[in-house]
Amino acid sequence: MRKIFATIIFTLSILILPTSSFAITQQNTSEPNYLLWFISTVVLLIIAAYGIYKSNKREITVFANYTDVGFVIASVLLPVVFFVIMHWLNVSPNITLYVCIAAFAIFLVAIAKATFLYNNNIQDFILAFYTKMFIPFIAITCIIIALIISMALKREKYERRTKHSQRVTGTALAGFTSAFLIITLVLHNDKFVSISDYLSGKNEV
Repeated sequence: MRKIFATIIFTLSILILPTSSFAITQQNTSEPNYLLWFISTVVLLIIAAYGIYKSNKREITVFANYTDVGFVIASVLLPVVFFVIMHWLNVSPNITLYVCIAAFAIFLVAIAKATFLYNNNIQDFILAFYTKMFIPFIAITCIIIALIISMALKREKYERRTKHSQRVTGTALAGFTSAFLIITLVLHNDKFVSISDYLSGKNEV
């Protein structure tokens, strides 16, 4: 009973906090409630950090293998690729939107199924699934911040061009490295498995 209650509270915190933040902000668009957005973001980050912690202790399975990572990355990138291609082909915006949503939904269902099979119960599944889908945004944020900083780095006085280029490249690589390390923290098996094994919840090659 206590586990069920904890699961309900946890699920509501994930679903209601962002929704309530958006709803309250929209009530007065001239004065957005930045404090509520900040609190919601902090809470969501704490939940993700808790998921990473539990995954690192092998109490839940966030990323079971590289195939799992690939599916999550594809769920984010493929709709973007479809959007760019269909926009370039001058396809109707409505059709483009439907295709992108459908592509994301297909991957989301597959990821949810695999995540459920890799975890022991509904509570672990919810935490693992949330953490899994939240991590790409953290990783992308790290990369974007590093790229912005690298582009903003100015060449110092008397600094050689090669030295400046190394600083810029090093800063950009730091962002990609941080993103990779975040993923490896919750990776259980550093191997690929077949798609059929992945969707069946198997983690052996």
